[in-house]
Amino acid sequence: MNKTAEKIEISKTLSPRLGFRDSAVDLFHLLEKIPSDTVEVDFTGVTFMSRSFAHEYLQQKKKSEKKIVELNVPDNVDSMFHAVLESIKNPDKLKVRPSRIISLS
Repeated sequence: MNKTAEKIEISKTLSPRLGFRDSAVDLFHLLEKIPSDTVEVDFTGVTFMSRSFAHEYLQQKKKSEKKIVELNVPDNVDSMFHAVLESIKNPDKLKVRPSRIISLS
């Protein structure tokens, strides 16, 4: 494999609006075909990323044998990545627990 990093501009490769889980899967199919050990994913121009895209991106990154490096990550995208990572670390934090119903009549 090639030791130099290959750079992908995600807004041009996919879209500036990253909304679908399948799009993250498609992105990683593309990344796996690159003959380099390291891939730089440039988020310049990305205006939106859904929670489902962020979750799938992180899951695919974890499974990949390549070193994936994110560049130029906008604040909103960074916040979504952090929210997903927190929900993965603390899954009980988001669980809704049944509560007792009290009649006010």
